[in-house]
Amino acid sequence: MKKLFTITFLIFLSGFTIPFLAIAQKEIPTKDLLYLKDGSVLSGSIRYNPKKSAETVILISEGVEKSYSVNEADGFLFEFQEKYVIKDLNTKDFDSKRFFSRLIIDGDLKLYQLFGRFYIEDQSGKIIPLQKSEIGEFTKKEKSSKYHLSILSFVTQGDCSSNKGSSLDKVQLNDESLSDYLVDYLACLGSSFTSYVDNRPRAQLNYYAQIGGVHTRYKYARESVPVRQNIQKNTIPAITTGVRLDELRGKPRVSMDFLLGITSQNNSLDYFYEDNVYRYVGTSNYSLFSLTGNWFVNYTLLKKQKFDLYAGVGPMTRVNFFKEEFGIAERIRTTSGFTVLDEGKTFDAVPYTLGLGYKVGAVLMKNTRSRITAELIMDFTPRSVNINIANRSNLDQFNTAFMIGYSFRQLKK
Repeated sequence: MKKLFTITFLIFLSGFTIPFLAIAQKEIPTKDLLYLKDGSVLSGSIRYNPKKSAETVILISEGVEKSYSVNEADGFLFEFQEKYVIKDLNTKDFDSKRFFSRLIIDGDLKLYQLFGRFYIEDQSGKIIPLQKSEIGEFTKKEKSSKYHLSILSFVTQGDCSSNKGSSLDKVQLNDESLSDYLVDYLACLGSSFTSYVDNRPRAQLNYYAQIGGVHTRYKYARESVPVRQNIQKNTIPAITTGVRLDELRGKPRVSMDFLLGITSQNNSLDYFYEDNVYRYVGTSNYSLFSLTGNWFVNYTLLKKQKFDLYAGVGPMTRVNFFKEEFGIAERIRTTSGFTVLDEGKTFDAVPYTLGLGYKVGAVLMKNTRSRITAELIMDFTPRSVNINIANRSNLDQFNTAFMIGYSFRQLKK
């Protein structure tokens, strides 16, 4: 018991020291702002998906959900400092005033984005697209094109165009590269500006711990002796701990779990096998201590304000420390009834296994700091144990676990 407690503590401690601590942790305000055409400002939580509807935005305030169109709203500002406005971008293929455009840089030079395309407004108010075409997804040829560099060269002239190593020919056609270049350029000029870029960390780190039970079944593997067997205790307690990465930048429904766990059992296995000559009846009393390592990639199927439903898949490894306390096999000759007792090691676990795990989970309670989860986890591990009789029989392992978890974020410093 003392050994089990010590290893549990070490595994839990590892969750605080792994390299993911390098990911920036930042307390983020919880209110988005919606600017209406009558001059009023509403606050709450904003949902906006430009790929589905670039002309409407949904505001959730005090539990009430309401949709606003470009006819009612002038724009909105996310709490992580990403801003959208209504702007006439002088587009040729569509009317840009009918949609919300993202405002990335606001100053003597302005940078906008609409439907994945970028537009720059110079000091005279002239708006120039940074790509030849103005609608549709970027093609491979467009991504490698230097067309945007000639436009930037035209609107950012002088010594500041290569300020602080921000060489113009290295600027790529994406929001991060364009905004970095323009920020350096405007700062070099001493011009006032505001940069509306996503200030969230690229991922959120959560410490995660689970406790529950694992139900184990064995089935003989293909091309193996078909031994029937029965475990005395099918369900054993399990503990896991580690980290969960969620709120990935650009992939809000994806999360990852990196977990270490332990299981410990004193158990008994009975088995039976019969061929043309002998009938084998055996028993093995054993102890098995296992260290587990899990990596799950999860996808949120349903995301609500206070409830999430997700599914995950990933590899699962086990390091097994096995000891057979007692093993005996009774060989009965079917023709004569002659019986031989063989005492020795009849059951064994593979020292290291690799399997595949699946899970369905739900976030039952959540706030800005913590989560309570429930997960149903299933994994398959081929040839994890074997029974040694006339011929060695390999058994596949099937595990089903139900785990209750608690996760919390790094405390604000």
